[in-house]
Amino acid sequence: MLPLSLVLFGILMKTAGFIPAWRCWVFTSAASGKEFKLLEVVLLAAVLTLASTALFIWGLKLPYPLIRGL
Repeated sequence: MLPLSLVLFGILMKTAGFIPAWRCWVFTSAASGKEFKLLEVVLLAAVLTLASTALFIWGLKLPYPLIRGL
């Protein structure tokens, strides 16, 4: 499941943008574990998406679109 999450992340970065790709990566990675709890994963995805967007997009100024098409 973890290799699949990385492949999906790479594909979604080009087609959907940074935020959808990152959320998909968090959900797919969490689903590979035995203790998947939806509420915890939703909260984790929100916090990680905000933190990674702040770090990679705004902090390091990487040229990735947040959401493709907007």
